[in-house]
Amino acid sequence: MTTSETSKRSASVSGLLHEIRETQSDFAVIRAELKLLHENVKSISALVRDGNGDTSILTRLALLSQKIDDMQRWMDGHRSAHEKLKNDINDVRKEFDELKVSQILIDKDVSQYRARMASEEEITLDRIKKAEEFAHAQKMSHTKVNEERQKLLLKILGVIILAAITFFAGQHLR
Repeated sequence: MTTSETSKRSASVSGLLHEIRETQSDFAVIRAELKLLHENVKSISALVRDGNGDTSILTRLALLSQKIDDMQRWMDGHRSAHEKLKNDINDVRKEFDELKVSQILIDKDVSQYRARMASEEEITLDRIKKAEEFAHAQKMSHTKVNEERQKLLLKILGVIILAAITFFAGQHLR
């Protein structure tokens, strides 16, 4: 081998060694970034799973879901009460109609008839009034449920936004 070939080979070997060192440092940087990424994912998982000194996000979401289910069952119960109320009102109306028919058929003493009808009519009107008050209360209750549902949805949205902000703030700081 000549000197020029030896120096060329020596230069090639030096270049190769230099490339290997750079590759090793690149791998070290990649390992450090992977480790940092692993730590970030671990802390985010802990935040979602265990919370940040508070109940975890998963627990809060589960509780909110349960509250929504409870509210749905409550609303379903009120729907059935509303249906029962409608049936009761129809029954009262039928009774009232029957009273009118019986008024035509009665040919007894007019004063007794009027006294009895006044009493029954007062009871019927009281039932109608109570049914209307109950219907009004039902309507107000339904409005309150809708307001509570909206508040709950806003809270859920706030929790999701807070989790996203926490996640991105953690990413930004790293």
